[in-house]
Amino acid sequence: MFISDINVPGMLHAVLIRSNVRSGKLLDIQLPKMPDGYFFFSAVDIPGKNSIWNYETLPVFASYEISYLGEPVGVIAGADLPTVEKLASETKLKIEKTQPLDFNKVFSKKQILEKECYKTGNVDNYFNNTENYKIIETKFTSEITTPFNLETEGVIIVPPQKSVQDSENSPGKSWKVYTPSQWTDHVINSLSNFLNIEKDKILVEPTESGEALDSKLIIPSYTACQAAAVAMISGKPVKLMYTRKEQTLYGPKCPPIRINRKTACDREGHIMAMDIKIFINCGAGNPLLREMIKRMIVTSTGIYKTHALRVEAYGIKTNLVPFTAYTGWGESENFISSEAHAYEISEKLNIFPTEFKLLNACDSGSIILDSKQTKDKFSFADIIQKITLESDFPRKYSAFKFLSNRRRNFYDGPIKGIGISCSYQGENPYTVLCDHTYTVEATLEKDGTLIITADKTSKNMDQIWKNIACTQLELKPSSVQIKQNPHSVKNKAAPELHSVKISILTRLVELSINAIQKQRFRNPLPITVKRTVKIKKEDVINPQTKKNNPFYGIARGACIVEVEIDPLIYTIKIRDIWLAIDGGKIYSEKAVIRSLEKQVHNSLSKVLVEKFDDFFGKARGEYNPFYPILDFTKSPKPNIILIPSKNEPKGISRLPSMLIGGACMAAVSQAVNNFVESIPVTNKALYKIISPGS
Repeated sequence: MFISDINVPGMLHAVLIRSNVRSGKLLDIQLPKMPDGYFFFSAVDIPGKNSIWNYETLPVFASYEISYLGEPVGVIAGADLPTVEKLASETKLKIEKTQPLDFNKVFSKKQILEKECYKTGNVDNYFNNTENYKIIETKFTSEITTPFNLETEGVIIVPPQKSVQDSENSPGKSWKVYTPSQWTDHVINSLSNFLNIEKDKILVEPTESGEALDSKLIIPSYTACQAAAVAMISGKPVKLMYTRKEQTLYGPKCPPIRINRKTACDREGHIMAMDIKIFINCGAGNPLLREMIKRMIVTSTGIYKTHALRVEAYGIKTNLVPFTAYTGWGESENFISSEAHAYEISEKLNIFPTEFKLLNACDSGSIILDSKQTKDKFSFADIIQKITLESDFPRKYSAFKFLSNRRRNFYDGPIKGIGISCSYQGENPYTVLCDHTYTVEATLEKDGTLIITADKTSKNMDQIWKNIACTQLELKPSSVQIKQNPHSVKNKAAPELHSVKISILTRLVELSINAIQKQRFRNPLPITVKRTVKIKKEDVINPQTKKNNPFYGIARGACIVEVEIDPLIYTIKIRDIWLAIDGGKIYSEKAVIRSLEKQVHNSLSKVLVEKFDDFFGKARGEYNPFYPILDFTKSPKPNIILIPSKNEPKGISRLPSMLIGGACMAAVSQAVNNFVESIPVTNKALYKIISPGS
């Protein structure tokens, strides 16, 4: 059930009062005349801390300093939503404007929210020896992107109901929260700090989140605190829902990222040294910044090995809406930029792209940032060979390059290009802030019924688990039941990162069923088996200690994209896509292909069209933001190749977002015979590259 489907008797509707400037000092809030039964709450009324749990940089309500356009300074609530909206629109704010901070190439020390460096070897020895080594430099930038959710951000807070029949520990004495959060423990801790109440007095009921894409980790904690503020002073249930305009302007967003790469190669094309600088625009703040930076440092080299490496990652504060992480946590931008950079290196050195990858890609004996690699096979030779044969890449690449070099101008007809990219998806549970435990329990009853109890995932995963049980225990599908762990909500100390959760739980299901199979003809029924894996803080990615394995399992992928560009209207047509994936054992090929096809379209949309207008710098009154997404008719059905494997299943949902961009940038770069350095590659971006007589 979604938040918008839930109504509680006596419920009030809440609307946030938002700032109308990017940066300033809040001097006064002038309210209209408030009718009886309508309530206003601001920072001065907070009984506890004016922040969410474990992140005090960004307040729940601005008290004095305004950090971004649309920052909440208060909330109005009442029984009639149109009346509440009218009161909110009539509220006047007196703000003294100040100079905003921007995401410029040069920034001050006070803008640095987080910085981390990693270094191995002496990179300068290679870069200073230009006689023996070729130095290639590229710059990459990505724009703001946002997930399109079926439902806008929202929450319902039901405060404790006073009743003489209630005992001290009864549900009626607790705060009840309906939220689509992927991290319920964060909501509980945030409300506890904000309201200054005990955590065991807060009950969370997770609602449907649609395709969250890891965007429901932090904002639900903010909305819960904002709604709870009014519920506290009114004593009534409160619903807070973003409008679609608010969702577009202030909902979760992936930050703009700049990545500068400098690589030294020897004459044979071997990578000798890399110097990488990563700049993350955090907006007014990013509670997940530390985890993003650690992940981006670990994946900074892409699939490539090097003798010397220097990586610097910065989180930069600006006066934009707070950014968060979704679909890749910055890893996607890393792989896209590294593959675009690899294309440029192969062009400068006149080496065939696949030859360069095979020469420099990590293999089973390689290491990533001095951390132990997975025990599984880790080589890209087989996957590159498979996808290049399927797509006829060598012939097409050579032909398109020949035609591009012979082109006199950009009016000789359609321009074609083809590009290849490789990537891996490593499953690293979120461990910076907390430990977490995953548990699966399986019971084979006397009547032959198998009951699997685990955290909730999806209907597709339920079917996959049933297939595993039916195959290994020779049961009928009707004899297998999947039940949700009744303690899963209370035990969500760590975020629900979907692909991580699926890969771990599926492995635990397999282990549980195998254990039952070994016992079923030796021990009397019923037989119950429980399997658990504990993820601890010390398992966190730590480039400095060089001790921990950054990933629990690695899936490999390769992608080839063929494009055609119309030089008259500057549009990119995707002619064909090939996607080769090795994600371990596949239990439902149909479900995997369906999921990958969807993610391919989403990734194409991000690479080709998704870009905000420049509305963050100004308050534009009734301006209605427009955020384009790619038409499904312009996204061809990908040719998906699943590499057979007997290894344990691994998460592959993020691979398309890591692969599509790099292949697209390489294809477009070949077509226009010029390096494309940013995504999305829009009409305007192409216009700057393609010009008459070029």
